[in-house]
Amino acid sequence: MTVILKTLLKQRKKPGKRKKELKELAKDTRTIIFYEAPHRIRSFLVLISEIFGNRYIVVCRELTKAFEEIIRGKVLDIIDQLSVRDLKGEFTIVVQGNDTVKPENELMPDIIYLINEMIDKEDMGVKDIATHIAEKYDIPYRAVYKKVLELKRNANN
Repeated sequence: MTVILKTLLKQRKKPGKRKKELKELAKDTRTIIFYEAPHRIRSFLVLISEIFGNRYIVVCRELTKAFEEIIRGKVLDIIDQLSVRDLKGEFTIVVQGNDTVKPENELMPDIIYLINEMIDKEDMGVKDIATHIAEKYDIPYRAVYKKVLELKRNANN
């Protein structure tokens, strides 16, 4: 299993940077580990739920210490559990990797169908089709562009 260890995300000075960094991580299929302070844990979990969705996570408090505590579950369930508690100690958050990401060369059939329809209309070029699909479905442009080229070649044969 491959993991990403993120010790400190950008803090309050530029909250946009923190969100941007989390949005990039949300696409990753690897397990991600974060460290967070007790006074920010609730807001951090809310941010995780907004950006990552209701993924499975593990929240560990005071790891390797006398009052060690481990809570497992979906993000929203854990937010509910922690909302009624006084939080102290260091927190380690382990977030499940994105299991909805498909490899770059594997597009869903409905997207391939849409690409074929756009090619058949002949009112958009390869670059325009690839840009439209990549932006609309949040798919890497390069993967879409390759697929559009491949489908266009097959349509012309």
